[in-house]
Amino acid sequence: MSSKEQSAMASAGSSSSSTEISDSMLRRMAGQSVNKAGLKKDQSEINKIIAEASKGSKFYENEREKDEKLGIQIMKLLDKRDRLLKEGVDLRRLERECDTFIQRIESQRDLSQTIVHVDMDAFYANVELLADPTLEGIAFGVGTGVLTTASYEARAYGVRSGMPVFVAKKLCPHLRMVPATFNSYGEYSGKVMEVFRRFDPNMAKVGMDEAFLNLTTYIQEEREKDGTGQESENAMHKRRERIVRTIRETCKKVTGLTVSAGIAPNKMLAKICSDINKPNNQYILPFTRQAVLDFTRTLPIRKIPGIGRVSERCLEALGVITCGDIITKRAELHLLNYGVIELLKAGLGATSNVVEAGRREDRKSVGCERTFREKSKREELIAIVEDVAEELTETLQKLEYTGKTLSLKYKTHDFKLHTKSHTLQHGEYKTRDSIQTWALKALEESLPLKLRLLGLRVNQLRDLRKKGGLEQYFTNPSHSRKLHEDDEEAEGADFNNAIILDSDEDLEDSEAAETEQVERAINGSPFNDAITNAASSTAVPFASKQETETTHHPMISCPICSRTFPSSTTNQDLNAHIDVCLSKDTIQQLSSRRSSPILGSSESVSSTGEKSVGSKSANKRSRRDIPTNKEDEEDYDFLRPPTSRNHSTTSSSASVSPTVTSSGGSSNKKSKNVLMGTKEAPRNPFAFMKR
Repeated sequence: MSSKEQSAMASAGSSSSSTEISDSMLRRMAGQSVNKAGLKKDQSEINKIIAEASKGSKFYENEREKDEKLGIQIMKLLDKRDRLLKEGVDLRRLERECDTFIQRIESQRDLSQTIVHVDMDAFYANVELLADPTLEGIAFGVGTGVLTTASYEARAYGVRSGMPVFVAKKLCPHLRMVPATFNSYGEYSGKVMEVFRRFDPNMAKVGMDEAFLNLTTYIQEEREKDGTGQESENAMHKRRERIVRTIRETCKKVTGLTVSAGIAPNKMLAKICSDINKPNNQYILPFTRQAVLDFTRTLPIRKIPGIGRVSERCLEALGVITCGDIITKRAELHLLNYGVIELLKAGLGATSNVVEAGRREDRKSVGCERTFREKSKREELIAIVEDVAEELTETLQKLEYTGKTLSLKYKTHDFKLHTKSHTLQHGEYKTRDSIQTWALKALEESLPLKLRLLGLRVNQLRDLRKKGGLEQYFTNPSHSRKLHEDDEEAEGADFNNAIILDSDEDLEDSEAAETEQVERAINGSPFNDAITNAASSTAVPFASKQETETTHHPMISCPICSRTFPSSTTNQDLNAHIDVCLSKDTIQQLSSRRSSPILGSSESVSSTGEKSVGSKSANKRSRRDIPTNKEDEEDYDFLRPPTSRNHSTTSSSASVSPTVTSSGGSSNKKSKNVLMGTKEAPRNPFAFMKR
């Protein structure tokens, strides 16, 4: 197919007419939850009803504008591909490079872990059903104005979460609405999670109604009690099925609620499998390489957690419809820097199997927001900001955080999203007055406005539970890693939300990340940077959030040892680390008591001077993101571009000026980059301690 024909196809998807709605617009208006289980009507017919019901609204016009912009981006992407191919790019060489990536991915494939994704069936709806049994068999939705969920009887008509009630009633005229009772949802969520913890105390909570479990240790302990020796694959298959069935039956007995589950060797596959036999059932994928490859070969790319409507449309334009197409089109994806390594992992079904409980240090921000009917009166908007500021202050105090950066987010009547941010050079946002003062000032500067959403968020957090000074780098990391029981419910949904996207904010962030991936593919240099871009891609976030942020985000560099830290690191923490670098004697004294979590190892020194390395259980498989010796660095060479690894250092006293961004424009990132510095190959600054 010629470039013009492909461009025409892309532009056709973005064309708009007063009488006819394009296919791409129909799919876009269908929303993010089109893959939800329970649908019985034809999806294309549902899409038409949704689009026609929304046509002419401000929301529809905003979505149409986004759809047109995406069509233009796709044309640019295809033009770039065709231009590079005409210039004589050696696709066979790119395929061989991708084959090297595949070999490394295959060498790291792990089929030994039993990962389970447990997902409550229509959680909010079923909690309401317990409170009101007369809802049994009725198509009903939960919420007012916008649905938070729908019963399976309603889902059969295409009704889904996030849908306006008037649109839902176009699909299902007899739909009955029930107000949400969030206190009940929290109570039942606690009971559900307690059941899950009986089988994996280190489970990863993904939201109020779902979690990842690693049953490897539980299975090992059960086999030891049974005195069972080596088991056949068939026997292990049956054991896994039985244990997960027990989990589901226990949950039903304790709470009265049903749960579906997916059983697989890693999180991505388990998440996909949990949706196959919904509701109130389970699906197990055989734990063999061939079974996994057969499963992913025909799997639609939209089924991959993290592939949304933007990435789906771009990849389809490149000829990638299924995961099997990722392998076929690997050279072109590599040529365009389109997250090739993460896509290959998905295509091969060889993604992360690390399941860990949420950790306080994984939190990057704390925020609150309000969605409301369109408002424009100054007094009303000020009252909302004051209310949100008070809630944010209470949340910060409860979770024991402060932060240096405060952001005001607002959505206008035409559904355009805008953000204003301010970073304090001295001091932190921690009191209601400090938060409210800047937020009101930022709002006043933008008035008059017609708004439908207002929110505040604090970034660059400082953990008030964390020890200060030099000693903090040499305390046992286990003392601060797990969440405190009091704030687990408040924080639990944030730590793996890269896998599950339900809230408006998550969906907006996800689409923004996908759009950035496309822009990088269009504007980035060809395939020389493909490895770097693939490793830093946020468009395919099916790794856990902690892994993604540790590996993929811009870093701050220490000017003494070149050690890199997450972008959220404050100047205070960076200065404390610099003190460490400049105080060799103190380090050597402290290291005899406890190794630092910053060292990236679990070594301890005995009284005899011998080193011992602590091992993790099979249920807590380690993931070494930071190479600590030459051998490790060689293992990660395939993730690095064949270019110089020189880097620049930054001043720890660099300041960040206020920035203003909007959904319609580009953000000013200059001051941000001054603080972050450039990304580099990780190094171990404390190598001298091993001499």
